Order: sequence, then C-alpha cells, then structure tokens
Amino acid sequence: MCPLRLRSMTELINKFIVLTVPERSRRDRTNYEHMNHEHTNIILFDDNCNLCKASVKFLTKHDAKHRLSYVPLNSTESRAALKKVGVNFVQKNTVYFIHQQKAYVKSTAVLKALSLLRFPVNILSVFILVPRFIRDYFYGIVAKNRTKF
Repeated sequence: MCPLRLRSMTELINKFIVLTVPERSRRDRTNYEHMNHEHTNIILFDDNCNLCKASVKFLTKHDAKHRLSYVPLNSTESRAALKKVGVNFVQKNTVYFIHQQKAYVKSTAVLKALSLLRFPVNILSVFILVPRFIRDYFYGIVAKNRTKF
C-alpha cells in the first residue's frame, strides 16, 4: 500500500478516522443526518489540538466493537449533532460526547466514552465517582495546556 499524500494534519486525522471505520458504518459517520440517535456515541473533538488527535487515536485503538464515532468540533456535522441534543453554544477547548441523545462535556464526556471501551481501559471510568467540580478543575488545567502536548 502506497503512503497517502496529505496537505495537513487535519486531513491526516480525517483520513485516519475514515480508514479505521468499519465498512458497514462508514456512510453513517460521514452523513450525520441519517444516524440513528439512540444507538450513536459521538465524540466531538478539536481537530487543531495534538492532544485531542492523539486521544482519538487512542480511543480508536481500544474501541474493538466500533461503538464510538469521531467528529471534528469545527465541522457542520458537529454543530448539527449538538443542536439536536440542545447544545447551542460550543466551547472550543472542550470535548463533547453524545450518548443516548444526551450531551456530556469535559471530564464527564471523557469518562462516559471510556466506559464503552474494553478492559482494562474502561476501569478509568471509575473516576466518575469523583465530584464533577474536582474532575473539571483538572480537566481545565489539561485543556489550557493542550497545545503544549
């Protein structure tokens, strides 16, 4: 297989995401309007952030059952997905996770997504027991410094 010639890191991530999607769901991941919202788990991430892209790569690697979809936060698909669950204001330094027609943000989004992965990664979701204000405080520290990673 010859190497892909890409113009930017964003294009590389988008190609990676499309190439790792199983054939049966590739159409659904690129055309959000036709998704079945009850069975969709969508992670909305900042595709200009290296930490976020590395996190998507990690999640893709550990998502053996292909339960998660990944959509860049600055795309029209992400705005449509968030509007459908009642989120009108989008923060750039925040990850969103849409699960069963509910939107989760910040640390809760990360932990809910981790809970859908296989063992041993799903053990990290035990941190959902830590109060949200404490989890989000540490999430904020990482989010401020995310471009340095």
